[in-house]
Amino acid sequence: MNDHDNDGVPDYRDADVINFVDVNADGINDQQDRDLDGIPNFLDTDSDNDGVSDTIEAQFAKNLIKA
Repeated sequence: MNDHDNDGVPDYRDADVINFVDVNADGINDQQDRDLDGIPNFLDTDSDNDGVSDTIEAQFAKNLIKA
């Protein structure tokens, strides 16, 4: 986890980070929580909350690139 200002708070939770946005007041930078479910994208198995896991979506995208 990144902590660019070395204050002991990971960037995804650090309100001191430039462009920190938290419209739903869950303490997580919305730029790192695309679906605003309170789980940062790097820990979220479905980061866009569309019901399809990121793993499946990544495999699908990889197959499209090969075609």
